[in-house]
Amino acid sequence: RGGQSAKHQKIMKKPNQKTEVLNSLFADIQVVCANKSVSITWEISADLVPYAARLFLGSCMPSHLNLLPSGKGEVQFNYGFENCNFLSLQIKGKQMSYQNEITFRPYPKSKPAAFVYPIKCVYRSPANLNNQFLNPGSVSEGRGSLVFHMALLNEQLTGLATTNVIPLGSFMPIWAQVEQKSHQPLLLLMEECVAAHTPQLHSGSWVYPIINNKGCLLESKQGNSIFLPRYHSSALILYLQSFRLGHEGEVYIHCKLTAWDPDVLDESNKVCHYVKETERWSLLDDPFQSSICNCCDSTCKSRSKRQAEQGSLYFTTRMFFYFYIYTYIYIYIKNLFSLSYWVFHCFVTNPSLESRGLRHNFVLGPLIVVEPDSPAK
Repeated sequence: RGGQSAKHQKIMKKPNQKTEVLNSLFADIQVVCANKSVSITWEISADLVPYAARLFLGSCMPSHLNLLPSGKGEVQFNYGFENCNFLSLQIKGKQMSYQNEITFRPYPKSKPAAFVYPIKCVYRSPANLNNQFLNPGSVSEGRGSLVFHMALLNEQLTGLATTNVIPLGSFMPIWAQVEQKSHQPLLLLMEECVAAHTPQLHSGSWVYPIINNKGCLLESKQGNSIFLPRYHSSALILYLQSFRLGHEGEVYIHCKLTAWDPDVLDESNKVCHYVKETERWSLLDDPFQSSICNCCDSTCKSRSKRQAEQGSLYFTTRMFFYFYIYTYIYIYIKNLFSLSYWVFHCFVTNPSLESRGLRHNFVLGPLIVVEPDSPAK
């Protein structure tokens, strides 16, 4: 410890809990204290991987989640000390301490954490120290409009897809994200998704529902589609099994995305998929609250106008910040060999592939669904 950097590693002990999930072995936590930030790597057991969204560093969710070949998970937290409600303490005028906790919170917010692990980085205090911005009661307010993205990933989930030709029955990883930037933690939700023959939807358009009822993945019950575990609260991957609409091979995916408070999940703000092994709906971000998904087989209630107004006020001034956005991303592929560059170029520079602010309409497609033995065009 001391100086401009510090590093320490500790081994987590197995917590004394009764439930099967909490009895999972917690492997080692590695903490690297950098100049103005901390990098934490936490290897978790396979049993805990589905609950990775309930792991926190202070108020922050994991920056990344890597799935290991063994089935275990590697959770990473990479944050500056101005984030996550770090507590800053000056020690005897010559040292500065930044403290926080890693927690596992499988239960509602009102209940205590099931596991707590302290994090502490100590440095020599700079002469011109001004640490008011590190006050744990301070809040970083998001400024400007939100930016949403959506795209098709490759099979390895390592980058954008290089083709829009999809074998029938294979899986299409559809990635969506809201840029976190300086906003309070954001939870990305897919409120509705439908498939259609055309890039534009009209009042009489025929559509095939994929997600409806405020976040219920119908294709997880009717087919084998699922939501993959999040690597960050601001991103979501829909692992959609490909299908054809009638005799036509071209499919366009239209989705409505929402940014929400990660700590407030309800029937109107959720990510639910059906687990056939248990024959129940499961809440992706907190399986212990899966009762929220029970409405997926009926009608999920919408928030009242008053609640929505209060929600928007809170999230920008410590009450809730609520943005509704219709994001339709349009990817049209003309040349397969230049597709990889074209998609990346447009994704970064073309405003038609991102949504800034409210009510921007785009579509993902066309996706060409072919028989498995058909050659790619």
